[in-house]
Amino acid sequence: MFAWEDEQLGELCLLLQTVILKVDKDDRWLWNLEKSNAFSVRSAYNFQTAQVIVDAPVDVKLLWHKDIPLKVVVFAPFRNRLPTKDNLILRGVITNDSCLCVTGCGSPKTVNRLFLHCSFFGLVWNCLLR
Repeated sequence: MFAWEDEQLGELCLLLQTVILKVDKDDRWLWNLEKSNAFSVRSAYNFQTAQVIVDAPVDVKLLWHKDIPLKVVVFAPFRNRLPTKDNLILRGVITNDSCLCVTGCGSPKTVNRLFLHCSFFGLVWNCLLR
């Protein structure tokens, strides 16, 4: 287990220690984003689109940490396992009308195009390599 997982587990245990289950009370849902505690699409939308100001800096190590073995990360492009637009279409995540490259070149976004044939992303990879 990683240190940050221990910390999160400790926080969860502290939160659960304050929970008191009452057998004679009925469970009910409370929507904290409305004064009436009733769900509304407007309050959910406002919550999702609100600009959140982060006071604490983000730990970069945690941001870029992947719980994926290195051998999987290295071979994912070769096995066509990346979530490129062509794979997302095959899985039904996006529709065919959004398959084109975001750079505006007019070509479908595939693994080969992303890593080998796209001039824009070629510049990105070149900058990262430097």
